[in-house]
Amino acid sequence: MGGTTPRPTLGSRTRRQAFYRHRIVPRMLVDTNTRDTAAEILGRKVSAPIGFAPIGINKICNAADELPVAKVAKELIMPYWLSAHQGCGRGQRRGPTLLPAVHPPR
Repeated sequence: MGGTTPRPTLGSRTRRQAFYRHRIVPRMLVDTNTRDTAAEILGRKVSAPIGFAPIGINKICNAADELPVAKVAKELIMPYWLSAHQGCGRGQRRGPTLLPAVHPPR
């Protein structure tokens, strides 16, 4: 379905078909005494296949802006996506840099 219409659109149909091509297959009968949630993202090992995304309200809650969240992500060995609009950390970024996809208004 489209975002503003109850009818399926060509784009929504294409996305749905792409989604259904993938299957989540549970691993059965594996030893769960030691769990490992580590994954590799952009060639770097991280502790889990999820990461921190910019919230945008951090500056209101904390004068240090995104820095405390970035430090926690580093301690947990998890990816942190710094907003392209944030001034925090410009020129201090290390490692792979990802640009968030922001759709312009129509």
